[in-house]
Amino acid sequence: MPGKKTGGFMSYHMQRLACIVPFALLTACATPTPPQADVKVPASGCNEAPPVYPAEARRARAEGRVVVSAVIEVDGTITEAEISESSGSALLDGAALRAVQSMKCAPVKDLETGKAKRVSFSKHYIFGVDEASTRMKASSPGLSAATSAYAEQIRTKVRSNLVIADDTLSGDISAVVRVLLGPDGAVLRTTLQKSSGVKTYDDAVLKAIERSSPLPLEKPGQVGSRTLVLTFKP
Repeated sequence: MPGKKTGGFMSYHMQRLACIVPFALLTACATPTPPQADVKVPASGCNEAPPVYPAEARRARAEGRVVVSAVIEVDGTITEAEISESSGSALLDGAALRAVQSMKCAPVKDLETGKAKRVSFSKHYIFGVDEASTRMKASSPGLSAATSAYAEQIRTKVRSNLVIADDTLSGDISAVVRVLLGPDGAVLRTTLQKSSGVKTYDDAVLKAIERSSPLPLEKPGQVGSRTLVLTFKP
């Protein structure tokens, strides 16, 4: 009957009303393109793996930049992931989308109330095949150009010392290494954080990093040690 609201309708209606909030907190409404929240997602709040560069895309030398928008729910799950800026390649877009969908995040709490809330965010991925090692950089909004340039400087030096005997390695494997640098850039310790699954490749990467010591410093006169996390793909 007109005007009569069933329980199901009321539940839906209440959910829709919950979306009417100030613009600064407009993160709970399901829209075709979720707005980027004013609250930045802490870098340490999510565990994520770099996207897998599709073998077919590598063979086709497909390159591009992909931006994926998504929402962190109150329980930390990722929803509403979608491409907000396409690379022009369905393969690269799909790889970036899957990377975001597989993220595991801690709930984001409101600084005033302390309660978990839904937060929208964006992830940027750059795919390139113009180098000996496929470059895939995932960056949060606000990553400076200087930081990206420094990371590329490190990768370039290490790649110059990387000797791989097996040229049939799959392009889908990756080794992640944690590197402790001294104040002078000397490599103090290397730790294999994630194996590529191929021991010979893992060993080659570790040796290349050690042979590259000292590594460049981001800023002259650096004080104290610094830890870097580097990802390498054949």
